Amino acid sequence: METTKICSKCKRELPFDKFGKQKGRKFGLKSQCKECISNHDKIYYKENKKKISESSKQYYEDNKEKVTKRHNIYYGNNKEKISESEKQYRRKNKIKMSKYQKEYYLINREHKIEQQNKYYKENPEIKRKWRRENRDKINIIGERRRSREKNLPSTFTEEQWKETKIYFNNTCAYCGKELPLAQEHIIPVVKGGGYIKENIIPSCKSCNSSKYNKNFEEWYPIYKYYTKEREDKIFAYIDENTNNQSIITK
Repeated sequence: METTKICSKCKRELPFDKFGKQKGRKFGLKSQCKECISNHDKIYYKENKKKISESSKQYYEDNKEKVTKRHNIYYGNNKEKISESEKQYRRKNKIKMSKYQKEYYLINREHKIEQQNKYYKENPEIKRKWRRENRDKINIIGERRRSREKNLPSTFTEEQWKETKIYFNNTCAYCGKELPLAQEHIIPVVKGGGYIKENIIPSCKSCNSSKYNKNFEEWYPIYKYYTKEREDKIFAYIDENTNNQSIITK
């Protein structure tokens, strides 16, 4: 019993599983192997990309309901399979996907912003909910922008902020109280303090307002909530995140 076939294109003798199925053909297989067909399709697509794109758009416009219905049926029957396939593709192509998304956003930035603004205008409660649930993310975006405008380093991330709060037991680094926490610059922005991990600690609103733009080493020792233990912890935090080279001289 035969288990191999010669490709009419590359003339190689290959196993049956290297050929696509086609009724009416010998052995029920296509005359060309999968590799040759794939190479041909890639070349054809490259040479006719614009034509194919326009044809696909026109077909969709002419058959929108039919295409949508067919897509929904297929997706409904293969939801888990499609989801897993997409996850695997993203895992294998992280760099490629990241580059594509950045390029796509830059090209379509104005359109995306317009769509987003329109969506939030029509659904204000969703925007309010998102802002409530993503306050840290919003603050980080704003602080990064502020630092870049002043040509200061700006590398602090949402993950680092979580780590910083854990380091200080989710309390204010200055008074030790469990209150809503803000990101406090040890060295103020106006004095060249960058938005970097070793310069950001959690602070309550009261302590943040009290320190304002003062120098840490002058303000904290005379502050009403000062303790040597908390001061040492702040210096230890700075040292740990600057390879033991403190950004403040004690």
